[in-house]
This record gives sequence, structure tokens and C-alpha cells, in this order.
Amino acid sequence: MALSSKVCIVQLLLTFISMSIDAAPQPSEMFPHMVNLDINNLLIYNLAVKDVQDPKSVDNVESVLNTILSRHKLSAEKFDLHDVVKTFQCKIKKMIEHVSKMRSAGGKSLKNLLDKWSRPNSKYDLKLPHKTGSPTKRKLEDDLGNERAKRQKLELDVENLRTEVNQSKQEKNELLRQIDRLKDPIKENHGLRGRAKNKKDYKRAQTYRHRAKKIDDIRTSVDSKVRQAGMTPICLTMRDENGKIVKMTFSNENDDAHEEVSEQEVADMLFILDAFNIPIKGYHEIAQRYDNLPRLGAIQSKKFELNSQCPLKDVEAVIGGQRFTGVVRSIKETLQSVLGDPARAHLIENGSVKIKLSGDGTRAGKKKHLVNFSITIIGEATCKSELGNYLVAILRCPENNTCLKAILGDLIDEFENLTSVNVNGQEILIEKFLGGDLKFLNQIMGIGGFASKFSCVWCKCPKDERFDMSQFWSMSDATKGARTIDEICRLAGKRKDNFNCTMQPLFRSVPLVNVIPDTLHLYIRIADQMVYHIIKYLQDLDNHIKLTSENLSKMNNLGMFRKFIEDIGISDWFFTVKDGKLDYDSFSGPEHRMIMAKIQFDELIPNHPKLEEIKLMWTNFVSLMDQLNQDMTEEQIEEFEEGARDWVKLYGGHLYLTKDVTPYMHIFACHLPEAIRRHGNIVDFCQQGLEKLNDLVTKWYFRSTNYDSTVLAQIMHKQHRLRVLEGKCRRAPKFQITCTKCKVQGHNKRTCSRAI
Repeated sequence: MALSSKVCIVQLLLTFISMSIDAAPQPSEMFPHMVNLDINNLLIYNLAVKDVQDPKSVDNVESVLNTILSRHKLSAEKFDLHDVVKTFQCKIKKMIEHVSKMRSAGGKSLKNLLDKWSRPNSKYDLKLPHKTGSPTKRKLEDDLGNERAKRQKLELDVENLRTEVNQSKQEKNELLRQIDRLKDPIKENHGLRGRAKNKKDYKRAQTYRHRAKKIDDIRTSVDSKVRQAGMTPICLTMRDENGKIVKMTFSNENDDAHEEVSEQEVADMLFILDAFNIPIKGYHEIAQRYDNLPRLGAIQSKKFELNSQCPLKDVEAVIGGQRFTGVVRSIKETLQSVLGDPARAHLIENGSVKIKLSGDGTRAGKKKHLVNFSITIIGEATCKSELGNYLVAILRCPENNTCLKAILGDLIDEFENLTSVNVNGQEILIEKFLGGDLKFLNQIMGIGGFASKFSCVWCKCPKDERFDMSQFWSMSDATKGARTIDEICRLAGKRKDNFNCTMQPLFRSVPLVNVIPDTLHLYIRIADQMVYHIIKYLQDLDNHIKLTSENLSKMNNLGMFRKFIEDIGISDWFFTVKDGKLDYDSFSGPEHRMIMAKIQFDELIPNHPKLEEIKLMWTNFVSLMDQLNQDMTEEQIEEFEEGARDWVKLYGGHLYLTKDVTPYMHIFACHLPEAIRRHGNIVDFCQQGLEKLNDLVTKWYFRSTNYDSTVLAQIMHKQHRLRVLEGKCRRAPKFQITCTKCKVQGHNKRTCSRAI
């Protein structure tokens, strides 16, 4: 009863507090509308004018106001300083004019002025209005805060009383249970305790609890007796009282080969778990049924050992109120780990090695945008696959210059200062390159987007002159419009005539001639445009039918293209209508190769007025892309450049509009031949490996992580473990296929990077 009375009293108090909060108190003199401060003019002169470089600036005025408020023990957050700053700025300007006038007069004019300002009656009335403005409102806010604090205290007291009530109920139930046990002699004599609370036989539960100890005792006893007889035990198999088979294995301390095999088996099992995304819980269930598998503890120890060889650093940045995070690994340590492998010693030529830093964005869900940065060693056999792209950073942020610069400061500084790396006592020189698709390259080099007038990374070609193949644009010759890093840095601060240099480049130590165009994205994006024009022509043939989702089946010409896609083996591809426009999924590189190899224009567009020119354009593009996979001489490079220019003329000058010439087509004709002249075959700079790594990162994010704050670190550690264990662990033999394009085993012509 006493407890319920307390609860009723507390409820009445809460009701009274709510009524008191609703009542509006009268304004008090303790809450004035404005605060007046009398500031000595000499103090203002010393703080705002004397020995100050820019006394009229807003930053200086705000700093002086904060200093004055702190001297009067006032907080700037309580006042509205917007108009005060402007008024005080005018005061400082007049003071500066007065001082300048006295200095021009000479003599003791300035000294007399300062003496006048130092007098007690020479003051400036600084008026500071409160943010809330109304004294009544501030009085109400203050009273409301006090009443809320009281209410929170009372609510805490109520919660404590409820806890006491619950404890009393539990004690009551426990007493009733004990009374019930005392009344029943069976329960009194055979009470259930400990882990056997839900078991019927306590003795059997105790026996099962100590089962492991008994097995160890049996193993020790059998081992000692068998060895006394001059024999060595290997395995003992028994059956327990429940019919379950129990196997014991005896280890020989002098058998080193057994230990080596066990260590190798642990590494093999860890590689299988990582390669096929098998969860620990799943392996634990398997290991419970098969005794000859490595123990889970040994696998975890090996996992932690390999993770310790890949130290990571957490990075974060707050931009516009949003927090962006990521993990990075030292580039130098990554190179030392990779180049330290004797199997990669051939990559070092004349004491130097070429590395490419590339990045790309990917999505791991609707709102999880990741940016992956990787290092590739040019010339390595796996540089065009995911195995040759070594992750150095995974960021959870947008793919733009501002975010990357804020969150990657340490990695950028390390890459800028990287000139050599010490591997096994040998100093190896580093030649640096950058790679990526055009969106990524534009962001890291400080160039604006594709819609701007000057969107090319390497030159200042206007977008309305991309079609003009009579002009020659270069990536190194400034007389032919080439950009330079210094020029981008200089123009980035200008608002006009900046040639789209909107931001400072992130990597200034890499010249633009070492920023290599990506042939994979170039091929896919140009092929997308070629397919788009075919679909657009077929759609125009069906323009007598209103474009809706229901009428798509009635459009026979578009249906012919859809059937062609199905016939060549591309599934799950179809047209949709989105916002009143025709929409469809883009094709991948291998799918584009299938389309170009099997398309029949005579059946799709037999009445097209420029049918022969379209056939020629498609045939020449396939031929030119095939030439990129070969080591070309200077004459072949000139033939390729001439063919690429003729192709752009045919595309933008005869078949379609001049505005249809895209930035990738401009690079294809103007900059790709020059890059080949400088660096030879640029297939090793292809982004195919990073694109595959993006797919793996997305897969690992959902299948191999715990979704906690270390999710990005788990992904980087997993890639490191797979790289270390790839060449050391046994894998089931696979059927090896040979590519008909490059004659290399392991892939076919559809997935060959040299074919792209």
C-alpha cells in the first residue's frame, strides 16, 4: 500500500509540473532585450587596428568581438552578431581614417589622439541584441528548462520505485517456489541445479560435462602404456554409451613432417574459406561431424597472423555536416610486400618499376557508395585481373574531388613523396602513373564534368570542336592545346577563362602524359553510342505507336532488336519506359563484342538510307580496337591515328550530328595514338582488373563481413590473405581453356582484355 501511495504522489507531482509549464510567467529585469557594453576606444584600437594586416576584414571584426565578449565573460552564442559585425566594422573604418589623418598631420597629432581615446570618458557603446529577442520568451525558456530538469528527476525516482516493485515480485515468486519444493519430498530430494536445470538426470549431465577431461585421461593412459610396450600409438576409436563414435589421435613430438603438413592444411583451409565465402559458423558445423579437419582455433590464429602483416589506418572527414569514413594502407608497405616475393623479381627492370594508382566508385546497396583505390605493377602477368590490383584504400564517400582530398590527405602526401622503395636492401626507383575512367580522372585532376565546354583532361579542346579532325590536339605539346599541372593549379582559382579548371589536382607529382586513358571504358562507351543510334532509328520507325509500357510489345522493329539480343545469348535484357522515354540496361564489354560480331544490319535496318556507311563504321571500329592489342611500330601507329580520325569524321560528319561526338571519341582519335607512342602497348593500363575487383568488394561486403565499423578493414584484410595464400595453397585442378585472341590459358576471347 505504501508503495502504491508513493506512485500516486509522484503522478500528482508530474501533473502539477505540466500545469506549471503551461503557465506563462511575466518578463523580468533579469532578462533584458539588449546588453550594452561600454568599450574604451583605445582598447578597440589596440585589438582591431594596431599591428593588424587587414583590420577591415570580417574575420578580424568577429575575432575582436569574441575577445571583448570573453573579457566580459559573455558567450557569443547567446547574441545575434550579424548586424553588430557590420556596425562595428564601420566603427573600425572610421577609426582607421581618423588615425591616417592624424599621421598625415604629423607632430604629436597621433599621440594626442591616442591619449584622448585612453581617457575614461572616451567609450564606445556596444549594443548586443539577444538571439531570442523577446525577454518573455527567454524567461519562459529558462523556466521550462528548470521544470524539465525537475520532471526528469521525478521520472527517475518513479523508475527506481518500479524497479523495487519488480524486485519484490521476483522475491515473492522465489519464496513461493521454495515453499512448493519443501512441500513436495521428491523435488526436495532431487532438486535440479546448475547446467542440469533442464535435464532429467543430474548425474548424467555431470558425466557429460566432464567428458572432455575423461577423454584426455584415457588418451594419456593409453599413450603411456603403449609406449612402455615399445610401440607408438596412432589412432584409437571408441563408442560411447550413446552410440557416438569417438576418435583419438596421438601426435609424435619427434615427427616434424606432421607439424609442417598440419600448418599447410590450416593455410589451405583458410584459403578455401576466404575464396568461397564460407562463414565460420558453417565450418564449425562441418568440423563437428568430421574429426580430421583443422581446428577452428588454428584457422583463426592463422587468420590473425596474416592480418597483422597488413596494417591499416582508419580515416574520416566531416564535410557539410556529413561524416565520411574509410581505411587506407601504406603504398610503400604494399609495394615492399609484393616486390619482396622472389617470384616477382622479374618486374624490376634496370632498378626501377612502373606502378599505376587507379580508383573507381562502386555501390554496395542503395545508400552505400564506396570508392576503391588500388596499386597495379605494370608488366605483371596478373595486372589485368583482380589478383594484380592491390587495394590501398576503401572509402565510404562520394566520388568527388572535395571528399577525396579531405579523407585521403595522408595517402596523397605519401604518393606525392614516393620516389623509391627499399626491397630486401635494394633501392628501387618508382615511375608513377594514374588510371581510371574519365569521371575519376576529371575529379582527381581538378577538371569539371563532361557537360562543360572544356571537359578533356589532357587538352583544352572545346566540346563544339571535337568533330573537327582538321585540328590536332596534343597531351604534351602546349602549342597544340595541351594542359599542364601548373596551369591547372593556376587557373583553378579563377571564375572566368579557367578552361574548366575548377579544383586543385590531388596528385601534382604525376605529369599528364603519365595519366593513361582507359581502353576498356573507351570501348564500352563508344559502343554504347553506336548501339544507341541503331535503337533510336528502330524507335523512329515505330513512332506511329504511342510509347508506353503496354505498347512495347506492339513495336515490331524494337521487338526485332530484342529478339536479336536473345538469339546471341544475352539474357535478362529488355526495354522499359521510364518518365515517358525508352530505357534499357547498358551492355558489358563481352556483350558488345558479341553484338558487333553477330549483328545483321540487312535484317535489322534494311531500308536505312546510309546502310553501307553504318556497316563500314562498325567494321572499322572493330578493326581499330583489335590493333590496340598489338605492339605497333611507328608506321602502324600513324595508320591507326589516321584510321581513328577517319572514323570520327564518318561518325560525326556524315552519319550523325557533330554534337554526337563524345569525349571518348575525341580521346580515341587525338590522344590514344600519342599515349601509344610514349608508353608502347597500353593494354596493361586497362581498368578491367579494378572493375572485377569492384564486383568482388561488393560481394565480400554482403557475404564476408560482420556489417560493423570494421567492415572495410575486413575486406582489405581478406584481399591480402587471398593474395598471400594464392600461390601457396593447393587448389582443385581446373579445365584450362585457351584464348583464341592472345593464345593465353585461363580465359576465352569473350573475356580477354586484349580483345578490348
